[in-house]
Amino acid sequence: LLTLVEKVEAGAVQRLRNRHPRLHTVDFDRTRKRMSVICSDDSECWLLCKGAPESVMAQCAAVPAGLGERVQELGADGLRVLALAYRRLPLK
Repeated sequence: LLTLVEKVEAGAVQRLRNRHPRLHTVDFDRTRKRMSVICSDDSECWLLCKGAPESVMAQCAAVPAGLGERVQELGADGLRVLALAYRRLPLK
């Protein structure tokens, strides 16, 4: 995904990283089946998460109707499916 963004607009990824520095990373592991990072700027802070859909969706407050079924369909077709989620965190 980052490679695609870079091809569309050279330097965009680095500008984004400069504006929203990564404060903390929880690396992917087989138990959690997801990776999480905390990023911020001067006014907001976010927890960003990516990983196995069942792991990420289990942590979400709300999941769109039918999403679980669609994930299963895509997986049955042999496609690799990743889920992305975010949550705003309070600034400290």
